[in-house]
Amino acid sequence: MLHADGAPVIKVGGKSLWPIQCTLVEISPPMRDRADATMILGPWLGGTHPNRDLWWCYIVQQIHDLFRNGIIINTDAGEKLKFNIRAQYATFDLLALAQNCNIIQFNGYDACPDCDIHGIAIGRQAFYPYSATPAAPKTDHDYTTLSIQNTTVTASKGIKGSTPLTKILVFPDQIAIDYMHLVCSGHFKH
Repeated sequence: MLHADGAPVIKVGGKSLWPIQCTLVEISPPMRDRADATMILGPWLGGTHPNRDLWWCYIVQQIHDLFRNGIIINTDAGEKLKFNIRAQYATFDLLALAQNCNIIQFNGYDACPDCDIHGIAIGRQAFYPYSATPAAPKTDHDYTTLSIQNTTVTASKGIKGSTPLTKILVFPDQIAIDYMHLVCSGHFKH
């Protein structure tokens, strides 16, 4: 399980630290949620937001190699155990979702990462009116094809461009909805 945040973990001397973290889904909660069970895959320290492609490219390449080769562990008994690796899903807060997946920000017209709903402007805000007919879902094909086409923002369904993450994740199925920021922070209360 991969995760990154849209805000820095710490600010020191004009620089900020953003980590890409990983936890093993096979470790059961609450042990999985402990700090010593979390792996830092790629810290970014700088005066600006991370460069998505630079930040993720090498990490995605290493994860992709693990997909192909797995991990071999030597036991105390002299056995070699091979484990297959795959990415279960990734989760981001709303700011990091837009940045890392290269999609429209949560307050834009085509902001839903899962479906092809287009918002309308009321005043200076984008709203998504109720419809009895569900919006068509976005697919992995949408993310892989629209991200490389030179189209308008509306024609691209809110997909602004490519991201290295499409090489290891099936979009949007393996991008978890951020419950804490969507529900607990009050976005549904408005």
